[in-house]
Amino acid sequence: MSLQVNAIFRDPELGIHDYAQALRRMAKVIEVLERRYPEHDRTKWRLKGDTEQMAQLFPVFDAHGPSRVGLAVLEQEFRNEDERTFVSIWDGLQAPRVDVSMSCHIAPPEYTHTLYIDLDSRSGAIDAQLLLDVLRPVVEQFDPLWVKVFPFGYSERVFPDKPGVAWMLYLPQEITAQQVPEAAALVPMAGRDGRRRGTVVLSVVDEVFDGQNPRHIEAAANIDIRMVDQDLMPCYSDLWPTA
Repeated sequence: MSLQVNAIFRDPELGIHDYAQALRRMAKVIEVLERRYPEHDRTKWRLKGDTEQMAQLFPVFDAHGPSRVGLAVLEQEFRNEDERTFVSIWDGLQAPRVDVSMSCHIAPPEYTHTLYIDLDSRSGAIDAQLLLDVLRPVVEQFDPLWVKVFPFGYSERVFPDKPGVAWMLYLPQEITAQQVPEAAALVPMAGRDGRRRGTVVLSVVDEVFDGQNPRHIEAAANIDIRMVDQDLMPCYSDLWPTA
């Protein structure tokens, strides 16, 4: 099973060459994975490379935080870039219970940034609780405009101009069962200050969302319709500037 977590966020203070800050935030997500699966020790994480050999070369973290080697590689790679950069890392493991990689794409201040987290497991090691645990530091560290969790290749949406719920959708607002009774669960999320920042809407709780399962597709669609009816679902045009 392969899943993707997409988080869209704005942060004028995150510069396109601020790799250390991006990595420190990503490390908070890795801490969650470490607690569940200790093999995901952050010192094993590597920068992605064009070949398997290159992807094993450069450690991302040391015992104190982002590694000098990793930062030097990123600075060299993007030395002539003044518009957009990205930090792409992977867990550095061979055949783990959950294979994880992350990419943080950083844009100029007037645009949105994107965090991608890819998870893959052939052993059934991914469940709703793991994903909710991953979403907590994403919300705390990146304060996203929205976060969507969905299987790779899943493209079912009732409204093409909106992100849709799929398995999970985080929005930075309080959402209640009275507003969206079709939701399988509504999970509050806190920001860095510990106060409630938003809500994760789930279409499926007790099983893994299957993009080929008509029941799951229908559940997500019903939630999409209800959220649009309640004016809770943002449009892409509300999130991304047209300039």
